Amino acid sequence: MFYGGPEKTHLAYEGVSKEYLSGEVTGDRESDRRFNPLTYSGEIDNFFQPHYELHDMWRLKDNVTLDNSFYIFRGDGYYDQFRTDQDLSQYFYTLAPESLTAYLLRRRNIAEIDGGWVPRATWKHKYGQTVFGAEVRLHDAHHEGLIQWASELPEGTRPDYHYYDYKVNKQVYAGYVHNLFQITDPLRAMVDLQVKSQRYQMKEDQVFDVTLVKSFSAVTPRVGLNYRLIDAQANKPLAIAYANVSLAQREPAFRDLYNAQDYYSSPLIAPNRFANGVDGGEYIGPTLDDEKLINFEIGSIAQWQRAHVGVNYYRMELTDAIVTDNGQLDDLGNLLSANADKVRHQGIEIVAAIEPIENLKFSGNVAIADHKFVKYSEVDWNTYELTARDGNRIGQDPEYLANLQVDHAREFLYDAWRAICR
Repeated sequence: MFYGGPEKTHLAYEGVSKEYLSGEVTGDRESDRRFNPLTYSGEIDNFFQPHYELHDMWRLKDNVTLDNSFYIFRGDGYYDQFRTDQDLSQYFYTLAPESLTAYLLRRRNIAEIDGGWVPRATWKHKYGQTVFGAEVRLHDAHHEGLIQWASELPEGTRPDYHYYDYKVNKQVYAGYVHNLFQITDPLRAMVDLQVKSQRYQMKEDQVFDVTLVKSFSAVTPRVGLNYRLIDAQANKPLAIAYANVSLAQREPAFRDLYNAQDYYSSPLIAPNRFANGVDGGEYIGPTLDDEKLINFEIGSIAQWQRAHVGVNYYRMELTDAIVTDNGQLDDLGNLLSANADKVRHQGIEIVAAIEPIENLKFSGNVAIADHKFVKYSEVDWNTYELTARDGNRIGQDPEYLANLQVDHAREFLYDAWRAICR
């Protein structure tokens, strides 16, 4: 398989004020709400990422199959940003702070290559089914920040001056076994185990000579039971009950370990975070920990010929949860992240559907959630003191959520219309 296509998109990631949304600027609400604060016509994201993939399936025996997926893709792109009243000491590091300000046009380049192999073997046996799988994923990227133009430049500035230039690679190796066992006629068990290793490396930093190597590893099991309470019979539903417990782990993104594009994270501003101080070297400052999760679920579902209903209770206990830190942003508008000591997600989910007549179906779901910080303190950037958020609900997370859907077939509408016409 081969697919991909070039992209050219004008940047539009900044929000607009309430006055623009309500049409108070020009009186034309439809026009005002489309206002883009990024007015420079060249502020365009250019990116191309063709994918090359090879997938195959081999039937080794009647009960054994082997699947393989190989892939490789290369991403190349850049975008320009026009900035006003910039302190040039944040780009030209020999200048004294606030000694020279200017308008400038900066370019951010990325050239990356990713490749991987995802094999899987499925074995059907008298006890059920076992799947063995693995992942090998490799990523290598070159990041560059260049000054294209500025209204003022320090003397001797060379063309295409780089204010950051470094490489990052990422390696992921994982293996797993997934089992479905038929213990008795109504009882089935799921037993899974995954082993994973992930490694980041920053190298070839041309500006500050910063290096960083960080590895994560995890062993994550999962166990579940599924019991058939009622067999499907006339006037009786097929009813099952289930329960499972699982562990999971999520690694932070590289920029959550060290943001090499952020001036305020550089050796000039935070020399104590680097082995060689203002000269950079190995990064020894704080980094985010990997997020750990233990999840419990229990529920039941009943299925009739024309209806079903189900209820599920879940509780997820997260340790070192990766959360956004008090809405703080870097100079690209990306949310900064932090570790919360303990976070809890729990709730009840109800799903139901009914088809009262052929070709007409009503379905919906209701979720009642209690997602909150159990133990978390974040920096108040007004006082620079820690503020406890223990017991607070997680922001932008609704307490109740419901959906209702109606599905119908064209034949139903046609028949209904004919009936009305008659």
